[in-house]
Amino acid sequence: MTNLPNERALFMVLENQLAESHRYRDERPLSLLAIDLKGFDEINQRFGHATGDNMLRHAGETIRQGLRKMDFLARSYNDEFIVVLPTASEKMAAEIIERIRELFGEFPFEISEHEHVKLWLNFGSATFWKDGESGTQLLSAARLRKQQAKLEQPGNVLSFSREYVN
Repeated sequence: MTNLPNERALFMVLENQLAESHRYRDERPLSLLAIDLKGFDEINQRFGHATGDNMLRHAGETIRQGLRKMDFLARSYNDEFIVVLPTASEKMAAEIIERIRELFGEFPFEISEHEHVKLWLNFGSATFWKDGESGTQLLSAARLRKQQAKLEQPGNVLSFSREYVN
């Protein structure tokens, strides 16, 4: 539906990138983003699943515009997108998040000719070594931060040191 790779492809790419980061620990940072749409279920119910599908396509295309060519974007499940950011430090990941947020502000989703909806995103990020050493650990940390961001104001990114992440 979104023409994006699935979670299986994500883990293949992530494992390859992790191997490079393990090999060149200090010279090759790696970050991961977990992103979903705020209020997607409500919009899906209000406007129908066809509109929800189009919204997911729009979200995937807009997220991709904010990424570098080397970054890998996949759709995980429901309205969640995962991004692998090779060579991206925690600071670089924050800059990419801000770039994506700005793009969503510039390009609202067109429901109909006369109705547009501004989409808000929940972001969670995790950085190799700081937040975990495996793909599963990084994905869990990013998803946890995304869930915590849902409780905050639109678009906030929360960061916790590794000892606070399961």
